[in-house]
Formats: sequence, C-alpha cells, structure tokens
Amino acid sequence: MATCALSARFSGGMQALSRLLTMMQGKRMPVLNLCVGREAGPESGVMRATILLGCPPEMARRYVALLSALEDVEEVEVADSTVEVVLSSVDGDEWRDLASRSGVEAVECSGTVVASGEPGKVEAWLAALGDRVEDAVRLGPVARPEGGV
Repeated sequence: MATCALSARFSGGMQALSRLLTMMQGKRMPVLNLCVGREAGPESGVMRATILLGCPPEMARRYVALLSALEDVEEVEVADSTVEVVLSSVDGDEWRDLASRSGVEAVECSGTVVASGEPGKVEAWLAALGDRVEDAVRLGPVARPEGGV
C-alpha cells in the first residue's frame, strides 16, 4: 500500500483540531496515523499535525486542497519525508546490530534506547526485537519541514 504524509499547520486550538478531525472523518480519508503537537513558545496558539495517509501522492494532493479550505488551516502540504522516534528499554545489546541492519539510528542514554528513522523501518526494528523490548514510548510519524528535523 502506498503511503503519503501531509504536514498541516493551523491555529484556533481544540476547535480547529475538531474541525480538522471532522473533515478527515467526513471525507473518509484513509488515515493510518495522526500526530498533533503545539509549536514551541508559551504564547504560540499554532498547532502542527502530521497525517499519514494510505493512498498514492495524487490522491493526497486532493486531500491537501480540501484541508487547505478549512478556515483555521494556515498551510498544508505533502511532506517530503517523515521520521518516527521511539524511547525504549531493551534487554541486551542486540538492538545495535538490528538497528544498523534495519536502517534505524539508535543510541543509548542512561539505559534508555532512543531510536529514530522512517516509520516502516522503525516498525521493522521493533518487530525484530520482539519480547526483548520491555517498555516503549512511540512518537508517531512527524513530518520534517523543509527536510530539517
């Protein structure tokens, strides 16, 4: 299945998020994952959403046109790339070799393994680890604006 990520920037708080979710549900968008966060700064009312869709890029561009018509959406675009981050507690040291073979960047910091990479590669790395993962906190796919982190 083809996947495509959209990056949306919008203001208006929870009401804007509610309108965004209602539009996605009403148009039956093939949403595989949704990650929402607020931009940095104590007074920033701007939120960012990464929407991972199970569709080809042509269809994703149609959804961009629909979402850009919402009053609170400041910008929405098809993202060039996405990254997923996982914080985990893993038994043993096999995670290092599995990470390099899976194409995932992983480091250990104070007993916590921090891994990042393309969502599919991170999923494959976690599956390869199996029950060696004691605890894991996953931040869903996040779009990297303009190729940055």
